[in-house]
Order: sequence, then C-alpha cells, then structure tokens
Amino acid sequence: MPLFCLLLLAAPRVITPPGASIEVTLPDEPFEVPEAVLLGWLSDSAKGVASVFGKFPVSRASIELSPRRGHGIGGTTYPSHEIDIRLGRAETAEDLAHDWVATHEMVHLGFPSLARRHHWMEEGLATYVEPLARARRGGMTEAQVWGDLTSGMPKGMP
Repeated sequence: MPLFCLLLLAAPRVITPPGASIEVTLPDEPFEVPEAVLLGWLSDSAKGVASVFGKFPVSRASIELSPRRGHGIGGTTYPSHEIDIRLGRAETAEDLAHDWVATHEMVHLGFPSLARRHHWMEEGLATYVEPLARARRGGMTEAQVWGDLTSGMPKGMP
C-alpha cells in the first residue's frame, strides 16, 4: 500500500463543535454501530454543551472510546481535557440517542477541578447542566429535563 494511503488511514477523527476541535480515538475493533453514528453522537453532545456555554468550554480536547463487553456507557473526564468513554460494544444507535454520559463528561470541561472533598460540586454542576444541554440539542423534553434533574441531584451529595 502506498505511504500516502497509510497516512490517510492513520488520520485522527476530529469533531468541531463551536469554538473547539476534539480529537476522537476509536479502538481498532469496530463497535456494532457505524463510526459515523459514533461521531454523530459525540458531535451532537458537544454541540449541546456549546449551546449552554455559548461555545465549547475548551478549545482543544480529546475523547477516547474504550470498548467493553455488552451494554453500558461510562465516562471519566480528566483535568488535561481528556475524556475516556467506556462504551459497550452492543450499544445501538438508539441507545446513543438517549445517552447522557457523553454530554455529562463534556460539561465537566466547563468547570474547574476541585479538591476531592468538593467533588459533589463538580458532579452537581454537571448533573444540572447536562440535561439542559441535551434539551437544547432536541434530545429531551422539558418534563424529562426536570425529571432527570430531580432524580440526579441527590447523586452529587457528599
């Protein structure tokens, strides 16, 4: 294979919400949903977050999708503007359309990291802003926002 083809295959995937560039790293083995669906899900989440803050909270970030067996989505955001999203290989496009984790993790980029004893504040803010961002991108109704907010807030208690 010519070298220029190898370079094209190695090109990172990038999504560009307003005010940012986010590099997305996918695993070598594909998920059951197509790559375009995965990138669309992350892009929609980032656009929702940008709509709340006026632009994406940081100019550069990276997201690594780490596969796990079966279903489930989990995530961690690091102060270095890196997000690790653990995604079940069996997730469907519909599962991703209803996901809150990607948006929640991206919201963390808009707030400072606090001492461990104040972690409740980080989670509380992300829990409050995440459904607002999802509603702005059309992923939730007003009733769902308030329902998620009232059920999610106690999770941030110390």
